[in-house]
Amino acid sequence: MQATNCPICYELLEVREVGPCMECGSDPREIEEARANWHTYAEYRIFGELALVLCDFCQAVRGRIKTSQQRSNQNQPV
Repeated sequence: MQATNCPICYELLEVREVGPCMECGSDPREIEEARANWHTYAEYRIFGELALVLCDFCQAVRGRIKTSQQRSNQNQPV
């Protein structure tokens, strides 16, 4: 059975277009930029299977987020 209301605020759910970025993907400008391939996107594994997708702009704003590859390279000798 498909949910018809938000589990937090109980408003009716609606279908709408979004971009791939989980931070700014609902912004109409971002949707247009995603269609035009203006951004690159990266997926970050936060806790196990929990993932976060950010565009290059949001990655720059939140520069402290490291990819799993960057984390594993920190533990390697130089």
